[in-house]
Amino acid sequence: MNLIIQQDLKLELIDDHHAGALFAMLNNDKLYLREWMPWVDSQQSVDDTIRFVQHARKRHEAQNGFELAIMSNDSLVGILGVHTIDHINRKCSLGYWLGEGYQGQGFMTKSCQALIDYCYDTLDLNRIEIRCATHNYKSQGIPKRLHFIHEGTMRQAEYLNGAFVDHHLYAKLKSDR
Repeated sequence: MNLIIQQDLKLELIDDHHAGALFAMLNNDKLYLREWMPWVDSQQSVDDTIRFVQHARKRHEAQNGFELAIMSNDSLVGILGVHTIDHINRKCSLGYWLGEGYQGQGFMTKSCQALIDYCYDTLDLNRIEIRCATHNYKSQGIPKRLHFIHEGTMRQAEYLNGAFVDHHLYAKLKSDR
């Protein structure tokens, strides 16, 4: 599965050949990424990242979500994932992150829009959710720009770096397009 967004921006289903670049980005941006993604510390080697990629591929094969590499000019700039597809209720949630040096260029907003269209049109989903820590203002910008509805705040929704944090829950329905 590949989605071409524009000439210099595309989404590729994550595969083993992405592992080296993915590990390098995680390693280089570890301090920055750790604030919102404590799992980054578990990525100690390329082998750890290969295991992550293989797990993502198994989820895709089981039709239970997938991870996409965000590629700009053939360089990995971030990851965008569809987490746990609920086929009965036709819904999923999105998760995403960019390397620190790639923010503010519209990569994530454009990538999320392309993936949302794919989820509605190809996967025939009806509801897409995005959850963000209440203090993660950059991440909250994505659902706001894409006209998701803020449905509420989930108290202590995640244990993050030694403390529970609240999450904002945003959702968009197919009929909201």
